[in-house]
Amino acid sequence: MRASDYDNEPCGVRLVRLINTQALDIAKREFKNDDKMCLYGTGEYWHGFEHSAYFLSRIFPKSESFVVNHPNYPFVIVGVSVSDKELRKYMKDHSVYHKKEDYIEYVVTPFVPREYGDWHTKKVKSFIEDIDRYSS
Repeated sequence: MRASDYDNEPCGVRLVRLINTQALDIAKREFKNDDKMCLYGTGEYWHGFEHSAYFLSRIFPKSESFVVNHPNYPFVIVGVSVSDKELRKYMKDHSVYHKKEDYIEYVVTPFVPREYGDWHTKKVKSFIEDIDRYSS
């Protein structure tokens, strides 16, 4: 795919490609992560997964969350998305630890595992309830 084709793709298509090609690596990285917020850009939006999603949701409480069930990973993966515009506002007051064109990493205060676990459970439960509501 040419770079110009990629640049013209909708954010959702880019997110699906990211999940299909990198979800397992991201999940493994997040399993060990307790002090970084790793975000992946897909044009107009930035996405965090698992621990990074938790950090992102604490900074942006009205952010959109989603759940990924990847066939090569035994657990569901929770993700959170924020707009590029919102993240740019945040970046004005917070230093980036590592940055590439479509990847940003911030050092953050480690989370309390129980709080993360409660948040994760709530997000997954909400997703399942939504599925049940729409399938009835």
